Amino acid sequence: MGRTRGPVEGGPHVMVVSDPGIVRDYDEPGYWAIGSGAYAALSTLAARKQSRLRFLPETIYNVCEAKCAAETAVGVGRDTYVTIHDGGRWTALQDNGLAELRQEWERVAHT
Repeated sequence: MGRTRGPVEGGPHVMVVSDPGIVRDYDEPGYWAIGSGAYAALSTLAARKQSRLRFLPETIYNVCEAKCAAETAVGVGRDTYVTIHDGGRWTALQDNGLAELRQEWERVAHT
């Protein structure tokens, strides 16, 4: 998969809509998080230097790691569903793949 710099015309965008209809654009840095675990997730993504320049496998790991870190916040559960859209096809990361990612995160987090 190729890399792109910044948003592509007609391509994906990262935006958050909050009450009362306030729209914020997060195309730069290219990711965002919401909810009670947002600070933990955003800190993790920033520490990993996540950006649109990262390859897909690295991005998947970084996002799952951010989700695991967010679970330290009140109200964030362990249930995780990952769906990937790449080149016109959709792929769901199955439970065993998520379990492997979680094991790796726990190993790295505790070393």
